[in-house]
Amino acid sequence: MDNNRLLALGIPTYKRPDVAINAIQNALSTKIYDQIIISSNSNEIELDAYINNLKDEKITYHQQIKNLGMSHNYTKVIQLCDCKYLHIISDED
Repeated sequence: MDNNRLLALGIPTYKRPDVAINAIQNALSTKIYDQIIISSNSNEIELDAYINNLKDEKITYHQQIKNLGMSHNYTKVIQLCDCKYLHIISDED
């Protein structure tokens, strides 16, 4: 954990690239998050392309090879967190 990084936003997602992209855009515009973590439980070409085009150092992106279920997806977000605090929102929020 990087002690200089205070707040992360975790976004576990499954087959909702448009909603995940909207959440990422909103998070970046608020400028309060030191890290934005996206864990996708599916292969989403649109989401992958969007994140790769951003090239934002705040973004940590993980894509599962296959759907491992909601619990594993949330766990992955927690494992990838490099901040003192983590706020998780569902792609349904």
